[in-house]
Amino acid sequence: MLLLIACSKTPDGQDSSTDPTVLPDPTGDPATVELAGACPMEDDLGGFVVEISDVSLVDGRVRDGVVPITVLTEVTALDECTVFRRENPYCDPGCEVDETCDLDAQCVAYPSDTDLGTVTVAGLVQDVWMEPVTPGYRYFDTSLPHPALAPGELVEARFAGIDLHGVGPTPLTSEVEELVVSEGSALTLTWNGDPVARTTVGLELSIDQHGASPLRILCEFADDGQGEVPVELVDALLGGGVTGFPNATLTRHTLDRAEHEGACVDFEVMSPVPVSVRVEGYIPCHDDDDCPPTMDCNTEIELCQ
Repeated sequence: MLLLIACSKTPDGQDSSTDPTVLPDPTGDPATVELAGACPMEDDLGGFVVEISDVSLVDGRVRDGVVPITVLTEVTALDECTVFRRENPYCDPGCEVDETCDLDAQCVAYPSDTDLGTVTVAGLVQDVWMEPVTPGYRYFDTSLPHPALAPGELVEARFAGIDLHGVGPTPLTSEVEELVVSEGSALTLTWNGDPVARTTVGLELSIDQHGASPLRILCEFADDGQGEVPVELVDALLGGGVTGFPNATLTRHTLDRAEHEGACVDFEVMSPVPVSVRVEGYIPCHDDDDCPPTMDCNTEIELCQ
């Protein structure tokens, strides 16, 4: 992979071909560069993330296989949203310490992080060069100036002969103080839309933290400031059970992917925000002090009863 191009400059205006510590600029136009989206779950080996939230950071890993429980089962889908179920495979006899149970109830080697050599990210306010951190081969840089990327700017991750692109997101602001999940009601979300950007806005919503097969809702909305989770999916989510503290996150992002070792790696540039969630008729708790005087905390499922 060629890392030096003649037009790249150092901060003082010098030709970067004389300075190997300066990355070449990302290639392409942020308005038109191809963004292939996220990897399919069944092929996803991992990848890298640029996160712009309260801080700016780069983080990532690529494994030599797909972790079985990360492949969710689609329960039902409508419009821009899908209800997924996380499987909890069981193997008898149990697996060895370096194995995991796959979705066919067979013990397989647990996927390991792979050494990609140097991973770089260009286009941020400060070039990122990352070497793997051992044990394992995890990559991260949490020392970036904040914000590390301006809205609309092109960014490029380079590793293992692969170049993946993203575009800086406008910081996301949720305009919903609290999502109330109740039977027979759709969920409406609003945010500071950016319809001319390359970004979309994802929602992840979970209300069952201790169930045997917890469900979650994943949505991918156009970045126009409003999205809705249909009532049918809300009811399906509630039907899977309610335990523990519900959580939801809205994420404005771009996503790109490429083939790697016969599977897939991806690159996400994101601005996430947590969204407060309440499930009507349920009170989550850590102990009795979180419950009304007439109720006790069932700490196994973290609900007042």
